Amino acid sequence: LARTEREVQSKEAATQFHQGKALLEDWRQTESSDWRARAEQLAECIRCFDSGAELGHHDASYELALLYTAGAGHLLKNDEEAFRLAKPAADANHPDAAFLCAQLKMVQWYTAGCQHRDVFDEALYYFTVAAESEHHDAQFILGYILFCQACGIDDELYRLAASMQHDFAEYDDHVGGGGGGERY
Repeated sequence: LARTEREVQSKEAATQFHQGKALLEDWRQTESSDWRARAEQLAECIRCFDSGAELGHHDASYELALLYTAGAGHLLKNDEEAFRLAKPAADANHPDAAFLCAQLKMVQWYTAGCQHRDVFDEALYYFTVAAESEHHDAQFILGYILFCQACGIDDELYRLAASMQHDFAEYDDHVGGGGGGERY
């Protein structure tokens, strides 16, 4: 009986995810002046992802986390909630969720003035998880970080690049991925 319940729960989670993904795609494609209809559609999308995430669907958790990073719809931008949602998926080797967790930790580390080594180490951990799953941006960034450490390049160069709004250094505006992230 427990196995059947898990199978039903898994199917429901997948259904919620796919419904949310379809709503999100439709929302992105629709250019309507009816802002209320668009807001309701995005709210329904969020409800679907939230239901799927509650049922343990990693893709739904990741998509909902992305919406929190953007502050989409009725959601306030909340990187802590985004990390909380993406972490279980990242810990299950979901490459995009691991990359998002790494980026969120880099933002946290950078925002705190590059003072907390444990936060930096957690970012490195998630970059590694994503890189080992063939996430190319994670591989690039992890390689860059390790190269800089090996060469003794300090945080001042990172800060300089960020102040010049370099895509890979300015995570505050580009959480979705090196400047090419999705915008909502």
